[in-house]
Amino acid sequence: MNKDRLLCKQCANTDMSSMNFSNDGKYLYCQACGSNTPLYDAYIVYKEDMSDRVASVVVLAQHQMENGDYEHAAQEFHKALAIASDTHAAWWGLYICEYAFAEYYGFRDKYNNSGHLIKANILIDLINRYANKAIENAPQDIAILYGKSIQEPLAFIQNARTATNTKQDKRCYVATAVYGSDNSPQVVILRNYRDRVLLKTIFGRGFIRFYYFWGAKLAKHIPYGSYVAVKTRGFLDNLIDYISEK
Repeated sequence: MNKDRLLCKQCANTDMSSMNFSNDGKYLYCQACGSNTPLYDAYIVYKEDMSDRVASVVVLAQHQMENGDYEHAAQEFHKALAIASDTHAAWWGLYICEYAFAEYYGFRDKYNNSGHLIKANILIDLINRYANKAIENAPQDIAILYGKSIQEPLAFIQNARTATNTKQDKRCYVATAVYGSDNSPQVVILRNYRDRVLLKTIFGRGFIRFYYFWGAKLAKHIPYGSYVAVKTRGFLDNLIDYISEK
């Protein structure tokens, strides 16, 4: 059983109820003395189920992460997990590294689109793939700290979803779900076509009413980046090419 705990190097405090991770996740903040301790100094690992090799790899990665070398840090964290997949410090390190990568590139998707909804989807993916794995494998006290550290991203996700659900008058529901943002170039083209062409005909206005009723329901079943979203994107790309020629 893993008996990890955390230590403030300044005041030797081990009461984890008085500690938090810094916003960038690289330091342990002690409320008792107000100091920050790098993670490689904060973790005290009792190696009853962890080899010296895993511990040394994790510490190396944490050093690299503190120095801003997220690429090599991520590689070392993956090495640690290849040896012991339940190494919570490695899962948390990967979350911090991948978050830093996403932030550096402006939280853009693979199509170079950005926006609050896209950022929310990226955060959901990072939390599910890495942060939750750290929480699942960590001792309870450390898991609580991990959980506290993702509250801000979770709040952003909730706010982004709420804002999306309130935008109904100008929403291209399915296209927004597929492209990840109502401001993506493709969605703008479709919205302009609706306003420029469809709204001017009886058939077009009837289609818009039908779409507004069913589009919102359908979009809920098209998770961003899913197989269905990719296939729908292919159809919409062809439609956009067609209407762009008009």
